[in-house]
Formats: sequence, structure tokens, C-alpha cells
Amino acid sequence: MNSNATGSLHPTQGRATGLRMLLAWYLDFLLFSVLAALVSYAAHWEYGNTWLAQLVGFFVVRGSGALFIETPGMTILGIRRDGTRDEQSFPNESWLTLLLGTVFILDGAKQGVRWTEYARTLPEFGSLPGPTGQMIFALCWGACLMIAGVMLLQMRKAGLWLALAVTTATIASVISSWPLWDQALAQEVIGRRAAQGIGVRPGEIAFMQQVIPTTLVLMNGLLLGLLTGMRRRFQT
Repeated sequence: MNSNATGSLHPTQGRATGLRMLLAWYLDFLLFSVLAALVSYAAHWEYGNTWLAQLVGFFVVRGSGALFIETPGMTILGIRRDGTRDEQSFPNESWLTLLLGTVFILDGAKQGVRWTEYARTLPEFGSLPGPTGQMIFALCWGACLMIAGVMLLQMRKAGLWLALAVTTATIASVISSWPLWDQALAQEVIGRRAAQGIGVRPGEIAFMQQVIPTTLVLMNGLLLGLLTGMRRRFQT
């Protein structure tokens, strides 16, 4: 009896770890939050953009949906509905590939919908787009980042190349827009604080102007180095 019970799983199958299941939940929440923000914006329902509404909606949708189908997060991480996964999938996966893939999806989820909260004023490739341009750039950046993150988690070589391209493009955009950052960040901080219903703190704008552009270049440069260093893990 015991041998039959333990032998019910295929030799290449195993139970997904608790941390992997938790990551699947987190990925599902990120994807749900993007959909909820876009739908709420289209429906002019401001409450739908709050974290409480999104959290409640997520647990209802995810909790009920997982009873019948594999959720997007489970599919991305190769987890079946019964909680098993093929241990031969993603053989070169590491904690770093999981971390970077998640970071890309998180960044894409934030960038893709931030424009729904207030009018953004970020420079792009040496220009300062208007409201429509800000929306288009945000959606494009968000989509590219999230697609790259998904493919990184699935250890696809195309995901590595897309991640490298997006990271390089980000650095190029920041540097080519250097003269515009002071003006853009002043408007950005004022707009964000107005949307939050609070005033700008003393020295906040000057601090952001000094830190943000340099930090973006340094962080994306580090990311570029990490992606390049683990390129051999991505075979196909």
C-alpha cells in the first residue's frame, strides 16, 4: 500500500514547495492588480484602484478560480492544479532567475498602470510626452517588462534577450533625457502628492532631482550586469 501511494507520482514529478506556491500567489496578485486598475480606470471607478478593493477582489477571484483551473501564476511557474510540478522543467533555474523575473513583472505592473492614478510627467528618450504619450509609453514599458519577467521565470532565452533590450533602452532613455529630469521630477512630485491629497515636503523635489536619474542608471546598470552574467543558464 505504501509503495503504491508514494509511487503515484511520476518519477520526474514532485510537490511544488511552499515558497513556489507563495510566489505563484504573488504573481497572480500582480497580474490581477494590473487588470483591476485598467478596468477601474475605464469604468471611472476610483475605489477599484485602492489596495483594499484589489486585495478583496483578488482573494475572491483567485481562491475560487484555483479550484477549477491552473492560475496564471501557477502556469508561469509550472505548477499543476494538484500542486505538483515537473522537476525537469526549468532545469537551470536559480533563486536569482526567480528574483529577477519577479522584479521585472513587479516593475512592469507598477509602470503599466501608474498613469491611471495621476497625470505623469516623465521624460522618454530626450522628450517630454504629453498625457497620451505618457500613457502609451507606460503601457509599452509595462508590457515589455512583464513579458520579459514571465519568460525569465520560464527560463526562455528570448526572455533574457528581451530583458537585456528593455534594460539597455531604459538606460539610453534616462541618459538622453538628462536635461529634462529636473523639470519632469518637479511636476511628477507635485502631481503625485496632489493625487494623494498631501503637500510636497520641504526639500523633497530637490532630493528627487539629485537622486532619481543617477539611481536609475546605476540600478539598471547593475541589472544589466546580472542578466549578462547568467546568460549561460538560458539555453532555449
